[in-house]
Amino acid sequence: ELTFSQTAIFNMDMAGFYAARLAEVEAAARAALARPWHIDRDPLQGLRIMDGRGLVVTWTPGFYERGDSDATHIALNDPARVLREVEAGRAILAMYADGLAYDDYAVGRVIRVLVAVYSDHPDYDEEWAKDRRGI
Repeated sequence: ELTFSQTAIFNMDMAGFYAARLAEVEAAARAALARPWHIDRDPLQGLRIMDGRGLVVTWTPGFYERGDSDATHIALNDPARVLREVEAGRAILAMYADGLAYDDYAVGRVIRVLVAVYSDHPDYDEEWAKDRRGI
């Protein structure tokens, strides 16, 4: 079981890691032009993902079974929605940093769930995946 100060350091490491991933995601979303994306099914050109200006983001020639599910996934992850997710993640981190989180164990669990999304990142610490009392 970790001491209070060990728990705080452990949680801050996870929080810092998560803040860095949010910054990376935000930069990519902003570079992709944060406009709503939608699916356009063109009989000649196939499935296209269009941005809010009517420009093609990506396309799949012709129609094929997997195209619809891929196109839907891409459109649902448009930069505007990704930026809203970044904002929500930062709000959670701000609550923690502002001391609004009074239960270190609960906060550690929330942060652990958030960082698990990035478990394939080279800076991810496998220790964060362990559910230990005191964290």
